Amino acid sequence: MITPLVLGALAGITVFVGAFSASYLTRSRAELVNSLGAGILLFIALEAASDSQEAVKGLFDELLILSAFVLTLILISGLERHLRISERSLTNSGVIAVALGVHNVGEGFAIASALLAGQLSSALAFTLGFSIHNATEGVAISAPMSKRRLGFLALLSAVAGLPTILGASVYYLGYAGGLEIGVLDAIAFASVLYAFVKIFRDRGVSSWILMGLGFALGTLTELLISYALGNS
Repeated sequence: MITPLVLGALAGITVFVGAFSASYLTRSRAELVNSLGAGILLFIALEAASDSQEAVKGLFDELLILSAFVLTLILISGLERHLRISERSLTNSGVIAVALGVHNVGEGFAIASALLAGQLSSALAFTLGFSIHNATEGVAISAPMSKRRLGFLALLSAVAGLPTILGASVYYLGYAGGLEIGVLDAIAFASVLYAFVKIFRDRGVSSWILMGLGFALGTLTELLISYALGNS
């Protein structure tokens, strides 16, 4: 039986696949994957920014979404200063995982909204597209880690991927409003942007070509989702 929770789980679990696949790379290849992950993060940040603006219907909405963006940056910056993780790479991966987790709540919302509208084919198309997209998010989580820590990587993958289930569960409330999704997207934009800047500041980008390919990969998965929905 297809339920919102099952679809949310299928969309989010692929974060584990991408993260663990990327973790078994050599150091030199991991640096290249880091560049790929940076490109993916840049796309996700711009996508979240665009989606947050689609929810704006007036001045109040604009101020609320802007406040969510600014407060998120302040909160993440403050939390990072108080973290006691010895390796900066682990801090980077943690920030990325939390950012993507917030972003993926919105993906669960999208699945729930389609089901509430009675559009099962659209919900399935969303699930397929998000599952592909989230595999690339797993790469972005694993890339900054300088050492293979499978337990910590599993935890971060859960933080990033499982919120799709939480988002999809709003189906049972019978409501998934546009403004709520817009606020989540603003939070996701701030979080992912912060993670992207941290990668640039702490590790740099070893291949601008791969960064561009990462951005293209994120764009391609988004186009596939849009195409599938347009033909559902």
